[in-house]
Amino acid sequence: MMWRKKRRPSAPLPEEQTGWDEDSGLLYDSSAEDESSLLYSSLAEDEPVPPAGRRRRAKNRCAARRKGAAILTGLAVLLLLLGFFAVRRLVSGTPVSPAVAGALEAEENAASNSSGDSQTGSSGSSYSSGGSQEGSSGSSNSSGDSQTGESDASSSPGGSQTEEKALATLDDATGDLTVRYLDVGQGMAALIECGGHYMAIDGGGRASSSKFVAVLKACGVEKLDYIIVSHYDDDHLAGLIGALHVFPTDLVLAPDYEADTAIYRSYKEMLTEEDVPERVPSPGDIYPFGTAAFQIVGPGTWSAELENDRSIMVLLTNGTHRFLFPGDAETAEEADVLAGGLSLKADVLSSPHHGSKTSNTNAFLDAVSPQIAIVSAGADNKYHHPHPSVLRRYEKRGIQVYRTDESGTITVISQEGELTVSTEK
Repeated sequence: MMWRKKRRPSAPLPEEQTGWDEDSGLLYDSSAEDESSLLYSSLAEDEPVPPAGRRRRAKNRCAARRKGAAILTGLAVLLLLLGFFAVRRLVSGTPVSPAVAGALEAEENAASNSSGDSQTGSSGSSYSSGGSQEGSSGSSNSSGDSQTGESDASSSPGGSQTEEKALATLDDATGDLTVRYLDVGQGMAALIECGGHYMAIDGGGRASSSKFVAVLKACGVEKLDYIIVSHYDDDHLAGLIGALHVFPTDLVLAPDYEADTAIYRSYKEMLTEEDVPERVPSPGDIYPFGTAAFQIVGPGTWSAELENDRSIMVLLTNGTHRFLFPGDAETAEEADVLAGGLSLKADVLSSPHHGSKTSNTNAFLDAVSPQIAIVSAGADNKYHHPHPSVLRRYEKRGIQVYRTDESGTITVISQEGELTVSTEK
């Protein structure tokens, strides 16, 4: 049976007997024995009266409609917000790949780079590819085994012709490259400069984060082309957070895992706050850097049991000179990278895991075959880095060792076929 509401009576009924239910719009009789005795102004006496439950269901339906409308409104607002951020990401998302954007720039700078940044230390050595030597003190080693990036062109990400063209300029590069292995105590930090371009690989720990930023400013850094986070340990990551806050950065390369630490969360928050793009690289990826370029050669897998074995390993090439930065790679990653088949040959090796005995395997050192090893470690550190057994392996291979705990900041300059090493305490 269909129920219909009646219009309000033209002549009001006695107030003591009747009243209007504002929710249902029904006229009720307050003198009735129960709520089911509902009256209508023109309702016949024998017409059935709707029960009280009917009125409650009407109320519930109204409430449900209001709740449903609120939910739909909320969903509509959420969809609008998601659409806004999606459009914003498409419009302003990750900038053009540095491998593409820097290619033409590398060509333009190839003929007109100036060092402008040579540094004189308390002592120095010169390593010549032709056997000649310059400098007041030091030794000369042959680097005839140094390989160029020519053979790596086929490994460029996506097979980009632009990236291959940028990499092909390495053989004829005349620009100077300066690598500073900074004294940041028990940690690792390197600042690299080539033709007015700057890149940071790790930034040291909390205790030296202010020093790291101060050194970058003193070196004339105004913008960083790249920041490379080898892995998320405090003694490699902390200083980079301050650098991200101070210096505009084109791109951050970082490993493909998350760390349950406060320093990692601060790092991710800073990326968001400064709107810096982050990318997970793959072995074989090549990025131009001034007249130089660098290739990602590790890790072999992101699922290694130890986080140290997920370190990003970087091979930097400038002309005939190569620099290898393996982060805290240990035995497992060293073996994985060797199995990957990419060339690891380098003139200068940043000692894996600060010279730890759990790294620096004989097979790895033989594949790299460096002239120089740089150990970044704190004085009298509790880990006993570098380990005596590792130093013996270096000595056996005739590798010249420099240590930040003994010599302070170590600067290596690649210039006109020679490597010059200086130190500053």
